[in-house]
Amino acid sequence: MERHDFYQSVQYEATLAGEADARNATQAVLSALGERLDETRSQRLDGQLPEEIGDHLVRGDSDRRFDYDEFGAVIPETGPGARS
Repeated sequence: MERHDFYQSVQYEATLAGEADARNATQAVLSALGERLDETRSQRLDGQLPEEIGDHLVRGDSDRRFDYDEFGAVIPETGPGARS
């Protein structure tokens, strides 16, 4: 799958207004996942994503655990425009 097709799929599935919103959502989710996944799983996921999209899998503390609600709260904290 090409990068553009990936973002179009995200845009459609998440009913987002445009591709820019899909890129932002993808970056936020992958950044949050990167904080949770160990290096092996992160590399495996990166290998399944279109080129450059996996770059958002920021390496974090793989011991950090999220339940569903916590994960949803972390996404805005890690997405574009988030405060460091």
